[in-house]
Parts: sequence; structure tokens; C-alpha cells
Amino acid sequence: MKIKNQSDIVEQHLIQHWMYFQHTKKSVKVDTPEMKWISASPYNRGIYAGTRHIETALGMCSSEGEEPLWIVGPSSYDNLGPVLHKNGFVPYEKWIGMIQHIQEKEYVHTGVEGFQCKRVHTEAELKEWITVYIDGYQKPKEYQADFLERFRELMQHTDQYHLYLGLYHNRPAVAGSLFFMTVQWVCTVSLQLDI
Repeated sequence: MKIKNQSDIVEQHLIQHWMYFQHTKKSVKVDTPEMKWISASPYNRGIYAGTRHIETALGMCSSEGEEPLWIVGPSSYDNLGPVLHKNGFVPYEKWIGMIQHIQEKEYVHTGVEGFQCKRVHTEAELKEWITVYIDGYQKPKEYQADFLERFRELMQHTDQYHLYLGLYHNRPAVAGSLFFMTVQWVCTVSLQLDI
């Protein structure tokens, strides 16, 4: 199946990936066609909305955790950037992603010497995963307990949400996650390599 606007499809999947945090305890969310906002400590993320939703979103933010962030992507309203700046927001990131029709490619995996990847199942593996995630995404270490609790809950949704830990010469080096949807999936990866 060919997709005309691939960046739109990737963005929709990334939005769904973030909104998956609404399944965890103490999360505040708005998930409507006009606005998508998730406050799940330590995250405070505006993912899709128009300028008239800014005050509503700010009213939902947790007093703990990161400053309110707004992720801007292909589907964002054209005038959203200037209005966000006016209301004290600073740019955090633009959506990035990729899409590939795997049926059209031949893959030859030669492997990387000393590297292995395994699915996170135990509490000890999850703690290692969180450490790599915090280092890779440069998150404040004081949120470690919040991240641990949040991702522990997500791991309970084993049919849809998987965490993976990459080891390089038996040292944790890569944190990745897979969020399964009907026939497509979203993959996020954080690297922490000292080689």
C-alpha cells in the first residue's frame, strides 16, 4: 500500500505513541480531534492543538515534572509557532520519523560484534533501560523514579507496548520501544554509547 503523505502518517503514529501514556495512573489527558494533550508526570506535552487551546492546556499541567512542552509537526496550525512564543513556550522538538515499506527491501543483517538486543521483562532490566533512556534523551536524573513508575505500568500492556535494551559488550547502550498498532508500528530509540 502506497501512502501519499508519509510524514502525516508518521506523525499520526507518533501522536498515538505519546497518547498511550493516558493508560497509566494519575495521567491527565485530552484526546479529541481538536486537541491532544498528555500530562503524565514528568511529561507535560501538547501534541496537537490550535492556538485557542493554549490556556486550557496550561491549566491542566502538573506542577511537578518538566515545563509544559509543545511538539510541533506537519499537522500543526501555521500560526501556532508565533503564538506559542508569545505565551512563553520554547521550541522542544519537531516531529522526526521515518517510514519504509519493508516488502520493497532486501535486508542483509551482518550484525555488530559485541552487540545484542533483548526485550525488557524484569525490574532490573527496566532500571537499566531507564538509565539509558535518561542519559540518551538528556532527561533530569531526579525524574528517574517517575519514569520507572510510568514505564512499569506501560510494560503491563504487553500486547501493545514493548521495551528493548541493547547491550554492547554486555553494557547497556540502547533503549528502544515498540508500540504496536493494527498493521503498523512505531519505534523509538535512545542511544548511550561510550565506545
